[in-house]
Amino acid sequence: MSKLRRYCWLVVMLAGCSGGQADFVPVTGRILYRGQPLAGGTVVFSPDPTRGNRGEVSWAILDADGRFRLQGEQHAGARVGWYRISIAGPAELPLPAHYLDPEVSGQFVEIQAGRNNHCELQLD
Repeated sequence: MSKLRRYCWLVVMLAGCSGGQADFVPVTGRILYRGQPLAGGTVVFSPDPTRGNRGEVSWAILDADGRFRLQGEQHAGARVGWYRISIAGPAELPLPAHYLDPEVSGQFVEIQAGRNNHCELQLD
């Protein structure tokens, strides 16, 4: 195998190894709707490709106090980067439809490494 091929193979292998749990950071938050905790709702963080994020989606179900801790497909938290946020209320308290669409919800956040990534969202 030529030196160039070995080098390319090494780069590919190292890139594949960097996709582990270390890329994920904890993300917590709380959502209030009209000043009250959004108990039992769902929040979804979708990567924002317009700001360079093409990672995976993270989500959570809100507890009785409207608090959440994000979970990815196979890891807790979310990858570092910009996210558009969509929110669904529980069946007994449906939210306005625009909150369901991350493109028009008006909710977004940047998740950063080495920071306390806690999101407080106030919905009207």
